[in-house]
Amino acid sequence: MTKQDAFVGEHSVQITASGNTPAGIYQERAGIGEGPDVRGLHLAGRRQDRGPVTISLAWGEGDKAKSTVTIKKLEAKYTKVEFKFIPRAGSDNGRLSIVAGGKGALRIGCVSLMPADNIEGFRKDTLTLLRQLGAPIYRWPGGNFVSGYDWRDGLGDRDKRPTRTNPAWTGIETNDMGMHEFVRLCELIEAEPMIAVNTGFGDAYSAAAEVEYANGSVKTLMGARRAAHGHPKPFGVKWWCVGNEMWGNWQLGYMSLSHYVLKHNWVEEKMRRVDPTIKTVGSGDVGDAGPQSWSRGMLTSCADHMNLLSEHFYCQEKPDLVAHVRQIPEKIKQIADAHRDFRKSIPALEVRTSAWRSMSGITGMARTSSASWARGTS
Repeated sequence: MTKQDAFVGEHSVQITASGNTPAGIYQERAGIGEGPDVRGLHLAGRRQDRGPVTISLAWGEGDKAKSTVTIKKLEAKYTKVEFKFIPRAGSDNGRLSIVAGGKGALRIGCVSLMPADNIEGFRKDTLTLLRQLGAPIYRWPGGNFVSGYDWRDGLGDRDKRPTRTNPAWTGIETNDMGMHEFVRLCELIEAEPMIAVNTGFGDAYSAAAEVEYANGSVKTLMGARRAAHGHPKPFGVKWWCVGNEMWGNWQLGYMSLSHYVLKHNWVEEKMRRVDPTIKTVGSGDVGDAGPQSWSRGMLTSCADHMNLLSEHFYCQEKPDLVAHVRQIPEKIKQIADAHRDFRKSIPALEVRTSAWRSMSGITGMARTSSASWARGTS
């Protein structure tokens, strides 16, 4: 890894060929479909001679199960090289290799593997299945990851976005999937986007700027930045999650309930100041529903700073099939009963009986599994 003339971020891959033995890199376990596959990557070559660079895609063993493209000459600067492979068979263990011959240094800026029938960067077959699934709403970026995520890393030219370490789940985050791609994915599968803001390592300014980037006019600072990235029309994202599971010590930026309610209100207030029409969703955990319940504390201190509370719970595997299957409905009933008690015992909620009756009761709670009252809207 070299920091000299890095393509993006701090460093890029450099392959040094000695002149006697070719050198390179490869990746295995790539899923390959039969038919044309288009591949593109950024390469930079600075070498003492003009040894070729070979790029190969293998879907099996032997030369007959491999397709190779040879690049005879490279520019000294990073250059995007387009090429095409036509695999003659599918494989779950495809292998892409990039090998430098001759003598000198070859730098690789980034590599992109893309099926030829992709739709704006998404797999066609996956989009078809997602449409069939028919889920009405999708959340991004989900889970513990959001507490260490900077949404600004996912903007601009995808090839030039920084690669970051993933502090929640280890590994790396390429930032190929940013806000623009997520909103477009929801459009393609006819679902509504829900964006989660970072209340772990994040701050209220960043959350408010994210709302403005998504929904602000081109006359705003962030709206103008969105337009510069090719989307003058506001995304119009309605649903916004304020943080994720901040009660858990596994969460980046974890803090006590007494501190977190202050941060939730601070962040949500700044977000709503940018766009008063958004619907905000707090993160809840009923627990034992007692005085130390995270959900009770959120509803007590933040009811006027969220529209809904999303209840999170997890069930482990049980050896008995019936007991295993019953876990989810029993947990939902426990949560629903706890929230009925919250409405009676927490003055901040002030839920009107007629408004509550307009909901679907226990059946509706089971169907949504995460909805609760806060502002008095459903």
